Amino acid sequence: MAVFLLAIFGAWAQDTPNNSKTSLAKKDSIRYGPNTTRYYYWHTLYNNITDTLYIDTTYANRHRYNMVQRNGNTWQDLGIFGTATQPIFYREPEQIGTRLGYNSLAPYRLQRDEVRYFDSYSPFTDLDYIQGGKGRTRLRVTHARSITPDASAAIFFQRQESNKILGRNSRRNDPLLSIQNYGAITRFFSKDLRYKLLAHFLYSEHAVQENGGYNTDELSPANSETLANLSPQELAYSLEEVVSREKVRTFHLYQQFDLKKDSTQPAKLTIQLFHQLEWLRQINEYTDENLAGNVATFYRRLPFDINRFRGKKLTYLTDYQQLDNRAGIKGQWNALRYRAYLRSRLYGFEANYTDVSTLADSIERVNIAPEWFAGFAANIPVYRHHKLEAEGELQLPMRDYRTKLVYINKWFRGTWLRTVFSPDLTQRHVFGSFFKWNNADFSRIVSDRLNYETDFIPVSFIKKYLSFSRFAGFENIQNMVYYDTAGIARQTTEGVRILHAGMHLRARWNYLQWLTQIMYSYNMGEDVFRVPSLLINSQLFVQKKFFRDELDGQFGVDFHWKSAFYANAFMPPTQQFILNDRYLTDGFPVLDLFFNFKISKALLFVKVTNLLQDIAGKAYFNTPRYYAQPRSLELGINWLFFD
Repeated sequence: MAVFLLAIFGAWAQDTPNNSKTSLAKKDSIRYGPNTTRYYYWHTLYNNITDTLYIDTTYANRHRYNMVQRNGNTWQDLGIFGTATQPIFYREPEQIGTRLGYNSLAPYRLQRDEVRYFDSYSPFTDLDYIQGGKGRTRLRVTHARSITPDASAAIFFQRQESNKILGRNSRRNDPLLSIQNYGAITRFFSKDLRYKLLAHFLYSEHAVQENGGYNTDELSPANSETLANLSPQELAYSLEEVVSREKVRTFHLYQQFDLKKDSTQPAKLTIQLFHQLEWLRQINEYTDENLAGNVATFYRRLPFDINRFRGKKLTYLTDYQQLDNRAGIKGQWNALRYRAYLRSRLYGFEANYTDVSTLADSIERVNIAPEWFAGFAANIPVYRHHKLEAEGELQLPMRDYRTKLVYINKWFRGTWLRTVFSPDLTQRHVFGSFFKWNNADFSRIVSDRLNYETDFIPVSFIKKYLSFSRFAGFENIQNMVYYDTAGIARQTTEGVRILHAGMHLRARWNYLQWLTQIMYSYNMGEDVFRVPSLLINSQLFVQKKFFRDELDGQFGVDFHWKSAFYANAFMPPTQQFILNDRYLTDGFPVLDLFFNFKISKALLFVKVTNLLQDIAGKAYFNTPRYYAQPRSLELGINWLFFD
């Protein structure tokens, strides 16, 4: 029904007049489509990238919509699209200074860098709907239209729902999670293009019925097959009547002014002034209304006598606000591109929780002083095919800092990144209820990253059919903060040193194509960050026009395998991934069958997930206690309306 109503809305948008420019275009019989609908990202303006961006109408990899597959199977989640997720391999934070630390649900909301600011000749509607097995649905709608030739507005809506996989009650639907996102987006450029403004407001609400995974306390810790061999009737969730909620509001404004009078003409010297304002408020709440019952099945150690809490509930809520202002100068001098800025950041943070000693609601506030930062970036051509890119940011006075240097030539790309950053607020402060700590003595984390990668190189004797690229990297992390097997924040005394290397293969013969990634990883330091030693992604498909050349698409299989390792477990009260010494995960061959195709202005996919279930094993896990993606049929359509 929702799809039907939105189709009517899209049809209404086709017939609604826009402005004089649109009316004139109709009279001139312009054919509306991807080439008449362009858009900007804020970072394309910020980095002075002049490439014109048009609507993507390619169908490749449309079936890889969930967070794990979108990131090349280098992430983990709780088995269902929309649950807590994180990268398996190490990532340093992009923001230095104070950070909240609740990140496991962030990838499911529209991010600042993903917001599109449209410039369309006609009203444009982007309707994206996915229907997965086991009650998984996601609907995304973006509608944009020009107000004047120099200004436009858009609205964004997303709703996503999922049911439990196993252990459902007697109802047909047993909801596990729901996500709702709303947004308003606007763009304004002056007629001479000297002044440009982009702004948006986004709201997100994410609610999850936390179940703690399947109860495994009585099972052998030898491996995950012990759990996988149980029937659904023998499985029980570890938590009941527990809800996690995350509400996020963000506002972003970016504007720039070109000091050169005629910004439409190229020049050897350009100078621009820019300003960026960002406001964020994030509320995270965890509520357990069945504390006495959940102690035996999930909470192993609590800092109080549980008998005093029978019939009671515990709540832990954090309210975090951040206001970020950035202003600076940027531009180009001959072939050199440059940028320099000064920024300030204001914070507010408080925790509302149930005091275990008095059973009363309590509030703790953390006073965070305003922070100041200075930053720069430069793109420096060296000689012919050689180029340097440098950027950095420093907290004032010198505390946290981030610096990056990239060397690029026609053979390879090398990157060095050093980040010195403070532990986040969750690692430093947790009050009352299930956990309590104050780690004011935690040291700053020091992270060094070296990366090397090449473009695809044809194999000499069969270069028409086969090419490959290579990559390698090394991360050295000192004073790393992690969560131990009990979910307590700890800091390493030794370094964590991770090495990875691999290659991409690309082969083609007529309509048949084969893409493969092989990566080896190894942690040579303290054993508090686990990675699979081997990861393989492979895709084999036929890409051509099917059904007497009436349907353009690709049909094939997706294969993924990681060697078994002790992947992180998940702790619902803190929304953090923690160390796991009990269960091996992965080590299971995952095979999906897919068909991506295009019909007119609609991009579609049909997908059967986990074809090898019951052949390679009954189930697999990429997070302990949580079944990963079961076999199911999934459908998706991305319908584009250009007039």
